[in-house]
Amino acid sequence: MLVSEPSPSAIDERKDFFISYDERDRPWAEWIAFHLESQGYSLILPHQDFRPGMNKVLALDRAIK
Repeated sequence: MLVSEPSPSAIDERKDFFISYDERDRPWAEWIAFHLESQGYSLILPHQDFRPGMNKVLALDRAIK
């Protein structure tokens, strides 16, 4: 199975927040994301911004940078 590099996308744009979480805390991460976005902040939420087939390690590296 080939894993592609993340393509230039929302990950490459500068964001206000990167929300990192354990899968069991996903509901809290989504709650936090909702409230931040409702206040006009931009963010990266891995389960929304990292797409199937993306190299998640490279996507995470880009998001953090």
